[in-house]
Formats: sequence, C-alpha cells, structure tokens
Amino acid sequence: MPATVTIDLGEFQAIQDAKTKAELEVVELRKQISMAKVEASDSDLLKITRTSLEIVRFAVANLPPESTMHWPTAALRVISAYLPYMPDGTIDDEELSITFQSFAKECETYEARGRALGTR
Repeated sequence: MPATVTIDLGEFQAIQDAKTKAELEVVELRKQISMAKVEASDSDLLKITRTSLEIVRFAVANLPPESTMHWPTAALRVISAYLPYMPDGTIDDEELSITFQSFAKECETYEARGRALGTR
C-alpha cells in the first residue's frame, strides 16, 4: 500500500546533506582501511611480489602460447586469483587478473591442440 510523506524543503536538504556527509565518511574510512592493510603487511614481501609481477607481465607479453610449450598455467591462475586481494591493490590489479586468466585459458587451448596433433 503506497504512502505519501510530506516534508518541507529545509528538512529535505538536511537529509540530503547528511547523506552526502555519510557517503564522504565511507570513502574516507575505506581509504584508511586500505592504508592500514598496506602498513600491516610486510613491506619486503610486497616489494618482492610487485617485482615478481613485472616478470610475469613480461613473460605474458613476450612468450606467446602458440610458440611456448608447457606454460605454467596453474601458477598463473593462482597469481590471477590472489592479485585483486593485494594489500596495496588497485583497479589495475583487477584488470591484470582478468588478463592473466584469459591468457592461461589461451595457453591451455594451445596445449590441448598440440597434444591432439602430437606436437606437444
């Protein structure tokens, strides 16, 4: 059963202002949580992980699955699965995760085709 509520413009604006303030507080708290995760994590481990990601990116970009046998797709899928949850993660990590997943699938396709043809 629909209901109608009548409030004056001042009350409505106060509600809108409170909503905006609450949304800004949520954004600020999310930033603080993200920074706390980074500070609580081992900075050396993060440094090693970020450096390793450079190597993985290079390999994905320069070792095409059609000419590279036995790509470690299981390891690539593990990296892909955990990448979005990095303490210092960004939207770029989420996109990179998707790229790694699709590359692993492509590698598996070439491996299966090569096994079927007897070339791998």
